[in-house]
Amino acid sequence: MSEVNEERKPKVLIAVLNLGWVETKLAINLFPIMQDKRCHTELIFPQLKGCETAHNIVCRDFLASEKGYEYLIILGDDTAPPTNYLDLVLLDKPVIGGMCFQWRGDCVYHLFMRAAREGETEGPYYTKAIIGNEGLIECDAIGSAGMVIRRDVLEAVRAPFERQYDEDGVQTLGLDLLFCKKAKAAGFTVWGHTHYPLDHVQDISLVRVNNYVVKAQRGELETDIRQDQEIVNA
Repeated sequence: MSEVNEERKPKVLIAVLNLGWVETKLAINLFPIMQDKRCHTELIFPQLKGCETAHNIVCRDFLASEKGYEYLIILGDDTAPPTNYLDLVLLDKPVIGGMCFQWRGDCVYHLFMRAAREGETEGPYYTKAIIGNEGLIECDAIGSAGMVIRRDVLEAVRAPFERQYDEDGVQTLGLDLLFCKKAKAAGFTVWGHTHYPLDHVQDISLVRVNNYVVKAQRGELETDIRQDQEIVNA
């Protein structure tokens, strides 16, 4: 990435949502990110209960601040971005994020999503079929961990983070996917970048990992990270 003019360094607020603890690698990686001279960066550690409430309070305070922040980066306490993560800010996309992975059933999947196509009825979103070296990819939705949001998006999308439920009170759409849906409805684009992987640290049983590896070797997995699969509650 090229150098940024000193007078036009983007003003970035990084919010690490937590309940009093953060992953060690996240803390370590934040040091070089904060020392990146290409942006004016401020770091906060809001300890707020309730996922939707925490996200929305951060967004509200971001907009209300007199410091004139231009970009908001949202991180969870268990997700470490690479040290060059401010590259994504300089791309100046409305909504963008690095590549983050999660477990679902017996599968590891990424959070770069596309909307369901005609005839696909298993869910509203599917993981995009990618190899992993594509770089910048336009998506219909991405996960909220490591999400970089431009100010004009939050100015246009009120109550940005909420969940969608059916008539029985069962969640049908997670807060990150619904936010992206609302952002796109407001005319903004959503992007992912495969060159900026987020290290999502989770406690996983080694038995579960072994079962996954064995199934992958035997070709018995129903899906893998290169295939489209339904995602509802990311």
